[in-house]
Amino acid sequence: MNEFDNLTKKMNALANDMTAASKAKTFLEQAVELQKVLKTAREINWENLMHLLEETHKTAKANIDQQLQDRRRKLLESLKSKGIYYRMDGDADVVDVFKVRYKGATTIIEFAGVEVESFDELDGEKLANEIMATRNRLEKSGLDRTTFFKLIKNAIQNANAKKLSNDGYMELDPIYREFLFEQAWAKPSFAKSGSSKYFPDYSFYQFLWDLTVFFNGGPSEGEFRLSGRPPSMSERTKAYKLPNLKNLQAPGEVMHKLRIQKRS
Repeated sequence: MNEFDNLTKKMNALANDMTAASKAKTFLEQAVELQKVLKTAREINWENLMHLLEETHKTAKANIDQQLQDRRRKLLESLKSKGIYYRMDGDADVVDVFKVRYKGATTIIEFAGVEVESFDELDGEKLANEIMATRNRLEKSGLDRTTFFKLIKNAIQNANAKKLSNDGYMELDPIYREFLFEQAWAKPSFAKSGSSKYFPDYSFYQFLWDLTVFFNGGPSEGEFRLSGRPPSMSERTKAYKLPNLKNLQAPGEVMHKLRIQKRS
């Protein structure tokens, strides 16, 4: 039995004695049980215990740090073998269309600056598969181009009607809210009841993905053109970087506002 196991056994014995003392029904019983507690406590070298705990914690932390380094190394090796685009970006990585961040054992996957999901996974190979499965889910859940354009066109016009813009550009956040309502009203169940349980399950990151797909397919649809712009110097607000799906090494487009116009 090693020292850690030996001290653990003594601590368990102390805990059992203290429990018995706390449950004593008379002062006499309590005095007897407390005598046992004191005897067990004196058998424990408390200085050694603290030293052992500190050293064991250091070793465990070093092992975790090594696991985390191995996770990232094996992730990049797996991506390279699969031919998936990646590059290291400080403490984070760019993998395909995602920014991958690490917080201890937790891996956080972001798209366009928005968290898509997070999970604990220390196996780099499994992590690579999980990341690409996330992209597949975005693709499969995406709206077709015609439907998306119809919804976003109405959403921008509705947002503009509620808060008139001088140049027609509206921020993405209110557009997204109007987009959800456009989806909802298209459902007879919601239109009839107005119940939130019929509200669409359509995340903001899915909206950004569909927006990215649309722009990568061209900004125009029929007689209309969708355009976006980044925030100006005076607009200190959140912007979203949409990747170039045809060339992931290209800088992509930073979007803060959108506008819909008839093509000239």
